[in-house]
Amino acid sequence: MASDPSTVRAMPVLPEKRGPVVRGTHPTDARGRRSALTTEGKRTFRRLWTAGESIRQQRLGVLQPDEADTLAELLVQVAESLTADGVSGGGSASSHYPGDER
Repeated sequence: MASDPSTVRAMPVLPEKRGPVVRGTHPTDARGRRSALTTEGKRTFRRLWTAGESIRQQRLGVLQPDEADTLAELLVQVAESLTADGVSGGGSASSHYPGDER
């Protein structure tokens, strides 16, 4: 990531203070921290995801449905490769809903 480490470290602090994010230790790297959405954070994510539907449809409207699915699959592959390199990233996702935990 092309950012100062202290900036990257500070990014999850405000959401953690406000309640939608909780941070903890990384299971295999004592220096690392992991962030996860709380129940409140998941509710907020779903609300914002729903609110952004028209924007996503507009942006994806330039693609054929199979192209949108391919794009989503490719982005999941990129996210999984980041996780494989030891960078915390997204796990499996459905075609159009990241972290599909509805």
